[in-house]
Amino acid sequence: YNMNIELMAVNFLELTIGRNDYLVPHINAGDREPSWDGDIEVYRKPGNVHAKEDLVLKVPIQVKGHVVPQIPRKQTISYSIDLSDLRNYLNAGGTMFFVVYVDETGTRHQIFYTSLLPFELKQTLEKYGEQKTKNMPLIALPQDNKSIANVLLNCAHDMRKQRPAITADI
Repeated sequence: YNMNIELMAVNFLELTIGRNDYLVPHINAGDREPSWDGDIEVYRKPGNVHAKEDLVLKVPIQVKGHVVPQIPRKQTISYSIDLSDLRNYLNAGGTMFFVVYVDETGTRHQIFYTSLLPFELKQTLEKYGEQKTKNMPLIALPQDNKSIANVLLNCAHDMRKQRPAITADI
């Protein structure tokens, strides 16, 4: 395939997030930062210009691109994530992980996501800590702006609530 799949994945995600009044994406394509590609600022009020006091949280994100012959009709996928990344996500207090399927022509796409939160990350690492990777389930990102905003608002609130779980015993 003659396309930069990571760049396309980031662009498709940025366009989707950028249409939303509650969300501001900061995503780098070809980023060498370990485990992350940027973040999405989540605000409690809609608008083009946001007041600092309306910021709920900056949700760290990781974006992976995947070329497929055609976009699947399914609502869930499984994706292998390095446990070293899962450890980093736990230490960061959580991360939103996106996989963007792009068809061979580069014109159609579908975005899948999972909210990797401290409590679940801790359990996963305790159970599978000896492995190098773990297949994680992702679900299709909704199409409408309200649902997308809710997905990120819920992730931001859960990250806040679960922050104490990073250092606590299960």
